[in-house]
Amino acid sequence: MPIARSVLFATGLFIALLLAGAGYIASTISWDRSVLIEGGPQEGFFYHTGDDLAQELQSQGVDVELTYRNDTLNIVEDVQDPDNPVNVGFIAQEIDAEDYPDVSSLGSVVLEPLLLFARAGESESLSLEDLDGRSVWMQVEGSGFDQLAAQVFDLYDLDIEPHYGTLAEGIESVRQGETDVVGVLFPVNTPIVKELATDPALSLVNMPTAEALAIDIGYVQSMTIPPGLLDIASPVPSSSLSTVGLPVTVVARNDLPAAIALDIASRLDEQFGSGATGAQGSTFPNFSDSQLPPHPVVEEFYRSGAPWHYQVLPGWLAEVFGRLVLLSSVALLLATIYKVLYPDIYGLWTKVLAPRQRRAVLDRVEKLQAEGGQVPTALARQVEAWNSEMTQDRLDRERIVTLSASLSAPQHGHDSGVDDSGVDDSPVSDRDDPGRAR
Repeated sequence: MPIARSVLFATGLFIALLLAGAGYIASTISWDRSVLIEGGPQEGFFYHTGDDLAQELQSQGVDVELTYRNDTLNIVEDVQDPDNPVNVGFIAQEIDAEDYPDVSSLGSVVLEPLLLFARAGESESLSLEDLDGRSVWMQVEGSGFDQLAAQVFDLYDLDIEPHYGTLAEGIESVRQGETDVVGVLFPVNTPIVKELATDPALSLVNMPTAEALAIDIGYVQSMTIPPGLLDIASPVPSSSLSTVGLPVTVVARNDLPAAIALDIASRLDEQFGSGATGAQGSTFPNFSDSQLPPHPVVEEFYRSGAPWHYQVLPGWLAEVFGRLVLLSSVALLLATIYKVLYPDIYGLWTKVLAPRQRRAVLDRVEKLQAEGGQVPTALARQVEAWNSEMTQDRLDRERIVTLSASLSAPQHGHDSGVDDSGVDDSPVSDRDDPGRAR
């Protein structure tokens, strides 16, 4: 291939690779930096945590809004839906990850115990079996409480009368004596939990077979709430309370900018990373809820802190830099492979394939000429190109031979031992200088 064509080819290839790299970066970075967080009921943990995250992101200049829905099982549906602006939400439920390929976990932050409060009767100690035949406020259909409580009642084979509505309506219904039991699925430090726990008209319901329940249900963990955790003075509970709990996991759509995901993880670590004790018994945030894959940048943050380029660069620029590092690594790998394999590939072409191709063309041209046929223009140009290359190679060889001979010839002055200044720099032996003899 002539030199000019080789340069053009290399230049074109380089530009094409640059454009491909720029296209990759542009297509894999989300330039929409707005965030819509969806929580659960406004009195619940999802909503309060979402509100805290929203305030933190707003303080950093992020365009963020907070919304809510009572049927919390469907929050992850909104996060998955590309036509829904919600891109951050919560789960505390069993899901099939295959239904949510575009959603990743930003970490579980706390365990939510299933707590049931019954109207106090003659007995202050109630177990699940005591709820048979009673009415239970199940909250909104499609809520996390509705899902988990229904599974627990089914496993105990309890015949309960379900009532549905908001949590506020359920609490009022129980206090008015219209419903027997109301329940929550919130962390123990949620204000509404303490409010219900300290209500003298209500009693907590114990689940003595919590470990077996957790095994049967599968996506929950058994929990023990120590005496006095909900209220030390009373104390509430008066003795250890067994129940099951769900990890609360913050989730995000995969196109959420990595810098914003990192800001959210940093706030979660500040709020929940002190090492919970008592009912939780775990260190948060973590990925104990493994139903969804962890966000890679967030996973690295929990393991070893924020990557340095996210600490020193603006968020969008740090994301671009990360892509450039990835592309550079790929380019280095390809260059290494090329360096290892190219000599063999080049030798195969120059020593085997190219001579065969040349001989085949020459054979065809000679045959056409011998038969008096017309030689195609393309073949004639190829023969002429080879002739030009061979002529140039011959001329280059002749110049190389001439220059090599002139450069290797003895030079007057240096060969005689006299330098350019006229001073004899040849060595003097002891025999030439009797005074040096010993």
